[in-house]
Amino acid sequence: EFIKKFTARDVHLLMGGKCVTKVKFLMVYTLDDCETTAEIDFKKTGSASFMIKLACELGIPVFNLHKKDRINDLSTYLKTI
Repeated sequence: EFIKKFTARDVHLLMGGKCVTKVKFLMVYTLDDCETTAEIDFKKTGSASFMIKLACELGIPVFNLHKKDRINDLSTYLKTI
């Protein structure tokens, strides 16, 4: 039951309470710099894994702020939306 609630919370964070309004981007901070499904290592990426995977599946850009210069990329992206 706990896992269902935790997963539902993550889905609602990305898709809104009624799952109809997805976010424009996902900002994370993981020590392994993970931003794509292919980069996920559950031991290193941790609890951000599900959010990253879901964002990738939904076409939501992921910005991992641990990655060098990613804050600049996010700033550039924000100017386009």
